[in-house]
Amino acid sequence: MALCLLTQGAMKKTSLLFSMLLVLASLPAFAEQPPEGGGLTQSARIVPKFIDGKPVGMAFYSIRPSSKLAQGGLKNGDVIVRINGLSMESPEKVLDVYKTLKPNTPAEVEVLRGNTSLQLRLEFL
Repeated sequence: MALCLLTQGAMKKTSLLFSMLLVLASLPAFAEQPPEGGGLTQSARIVPKFIDGKPVGMAFYSIRPSSKLAQGGLKNGDVIVRINGLSMESPEKVLDVYKTLKPNTPAEVEVLRGNTSLQLRLEFL
């Protein structure tokens, strides 16, 4: 039997990671099968991003070329840190951001691509 020891900081980080993923997975737009182009969970792999142990946003990987995310300019490894000026650094804030999104309406998105901050307009729903 293996014993795994986590520091208090690592436990908080792990708990936050799972909380953010649970929030995203429970949202209707993420869970439903969309008619075309793929919903977020079908369009990309989404994981919380930490810098220096602090959550900063959500990183997107394996973005499908036909998705709205790719068509809007999002690339693999991009980290969304703000949507419509709202931070994405905690599960509660991700949920707050989701509540502001409207179907077929582009959102102003701040993205970290490497060390560069970009502004994109993306449709999520």
